[in-house]
Formats: sequence, structure tokens, C-alpha cells
Amino acid sequence: MAFIAKNVPTSPAVEKIRECHGELKPGDIIEYSTIEKCVYSLRNTNRFRTCVSAWKKSLFRENIIVEAVQNVGFKVLDSNKRIDFASKKEDKGIRSIRTAVYVANGTEKKDLCPDKKRYVEHLNRNYATILLSDNVKPKGLEFFEEDKK
Repeated sequence: MAFIAKNVPTSPAVEKIRECHGELKPGDIIEYSTIEKCVYSLRNTNRFRTCVSAWKKSLFRENIIVEAVQNVGFKVLDSNKRIDFASKKEDKGIRSIRTAVYVANGTEKKDLCPDKKRYVEHLNRNYATILLSDNVKPKGLEFFEEDKK
């Protein structure tokens, strides 16, 4: 009979991963094999995924963004890649809002209580604001003299 441990803390594994790699700089690659050695788990196990998820969250809190490199490991994103990452997140958010609006508007309004009707109106207003902001030409930015150098 196998022993299954539940609620094993990930903080020791996260600290071990951090010790193995030291300070991360943009462009650094952290290989799966070294993470496996730090976590003492193979890459395809739930424990590995849990520890890596906790490690990535701790990096995110420090404003360090990593992305997976297929069959290699994780790469610390540089400034340009960080903006690409942010753009993808924004696109996913807009798609999620579009889906929410579609579902809400496809619901029979006569069956809704007043609070839910207000929420449907709220969703529609937010989505319209997002669409308008995407379609309106932005104003030019005024730069300070220091920025023009």
C-alpha cells in the first residue's frame, strides 16, 4: 500500500530552487533537470508541478516573469517579452469578458431579479467601454525635456 502525503508545504522546495539558481536576470534559462534535482521529483509528477507553480508565483510577486521553453525549462523574460506577456493576458481577459457578455445577454431577462438585471447592464457597459477604448485614437503624449534626451 502506497503512502500519500497531503498538504506538504512547498516553501522548502521553492527556497531550494532559489538557492540553486541565485539571482535571476533577464534571459536566464532554468532547466527542468536542475529543478527536478532541487525538488526531488520528476517533471511529470504532481509534486513537481505544485512546487514549480509556487516558485513561479513567488517570482511574480518580485516582478520576475518566466515562461516555459518546450523541453528545456523556464526562461526569465526581458522587457520586450514582458510586454508580449502582458498583451496576451489582456487578450485573454477581453475574450473572457466577451464570453460573459454573450452568456448574460443570452439569458431571459424576465426571469432575473433586479440585482442580476443591473449586473447584466454593468457587464454591457464595461464591454462597451473596452470596445470604445480600443477603437478611439489615443491622444499624443507630452514628454518632459529629460525624456527627449
